[in-house]
Amino acid sequence: MTNVDNSKPRSTISLLHLMLVLSTISILSCAAILRWFGRADITLDSAVSLLAEDLRHVQARALLENAELQVVFFEDGGGYEVLNAKGQPIPGPIGTPSYLRRYDADAVFAGVMIGALDLGGARRIRYTPSGATPSQGTITVAFGDDVRSLALSGDPAPTALAPQD
Repeated sequence: MTNVDNSKPRSTISLLHLMLVLSTISILSCAAILRWFGRADITLDSAVSLLAEDLRHVQARALLENAELQVVFFEDGGGYEVLNAKGQPIPGPIGTPSYLRRYDADAVFAGVMIGALDLGGARRIRYTPSGATPSQGTITVAFGDDVRSLALSGDPAPTALAPQD
């Protein structure tokens, strides 16, 4: 017969304690992430930066592939898509099936809208190996009351410039 000394408290962490701590951390993390992406300046700057990056990629791709590509902005202002000369979607950057950007379908960009387009009356930008049509213009992106403008420059070759407040 063995004697068990029950006078010392056990100092082990139970599975229940571990689950409670992990649940609390998860809830706090979710709240922090939602609050961070709920900030208009973060969401809007990210959307405009993605648009500028996509325009640069499409321009470079048109030059490298010696092909005509076009960035078409949706009538409802909800995003844009990159198409080839035949009007078919092209594969997107590594890991994405296409350049389809629907702000209402992406929780991070929910509420972002393409506002005014100053592209010579067009709702598209055509990229060819020789340049872009139009070569200059402005794309306005809005989130709530905040607005950012993206300027297209034709010097020396059309590129998307940094967002403007």
